[in-house]
Amino acid sequence: MFLYCVLPRRTVAAAIFGLSIFEPARGEDMQLALPSLDAEEIFGGRAEISNGFDVTGTSWSAYGTAVFAPFGPLTDDGLRLKLYGSYGTWSYDTRRVYCPLTRAEKKKLTGVSLDAECDALANRQLSADERKTVSQKIAPFGLQLDGDQMYHVARHDVTRYDIAVMPGFHVSWPDLALKAYLGPAMETRTNTAFDAEKVLDGSYWGAKTAIESWMAISSSFWLTVDGTYFTATDGYTASLRFGYQPLSWLTLGPEMAAFGDKDDESARAGGFLRFTLGRIETTFSGGMSSDYGGTTSAYGQAGVYTRF
Repeated sequence: MFLYCVLPRRTVAAAIFGLSIFEPARGEDMQLALPSLDAEEIFGGRAEISNGFDVTGTSWSAYGTAVFAPFGPLTDDGLRLKLYGSYGTWSYDTRRVYCPLTRAEKKKLTGVSLDAECDALANRQLSADERKTVSQKIAPFGLQLDGDQMYHVARHDVTRYDIAVMPGFHVSWPDLALKAYLGPAMETRTNTAFDAEKVLDGSYWGAKTAIESWMAISSSFWLTVDGTYFTATDGYTASLRFGYQPLSWLTLGPEMAAFGDKDDESARAGGFLRFTLGRIETTFSGGMSSDYGGTTSAYGQAGVYTRF
């Protein structure tokens, strides 16, 4: 699910275009023009936007990021402001033993406690007719009788979105660039069915920090290592890419990532392709991911980055 979390782990895409209209003045050799709306002129190389989406066998997510340099171009060292938002959803199934749960947990799962049925299973061997009667009684509550245990079976559909506003600072050397951010963030998570083994369900406010690094190894090879941490959920992401640029417009290489929080952890490994056309970079990646819940599946990711 990170995120990268992956999870791991759920965006607004922005387009800015220029418009210039000229109309000859009556009887005069002159032009009247609207103010230029060219993005590069407006921002002067001080803004960048990236957005994309991520898909695995049990989840999908989308994200958007905008970074602004208030006092100079992004190529210069200095202050930054990062705005981030994402939305995602994933699904999983649970099959848990019912009777050992507390009465409060039982009622939260099914609305009833069914203590008499649990006691009967624990104290004696039920006849075939008794087992049939118990199975029919517990079925409407999502329970199944298997051997001498009752199991609660549920399908969980989880929705998650988060936003963050993080001031930061950028510093660079000839072959190394570092960015550090820290600011307030909010995450909301909802689960369609109660899960006694999960603690995250609701809205959470806290501080989020992000570290981004880029290092040139040679004229054709580079390395990036990024990470984030959110205090309210102990949510984290960590990612690494090793890039090889054989052509000015093409970069490729391996990637690895890990995601997690108080409830789950996920990891992935694969490769990426990046195509550069002017100020626009388009990246595709894919590989294998260990999804939330312990399953393994393929993942695919696509993202677009541009600078104004």
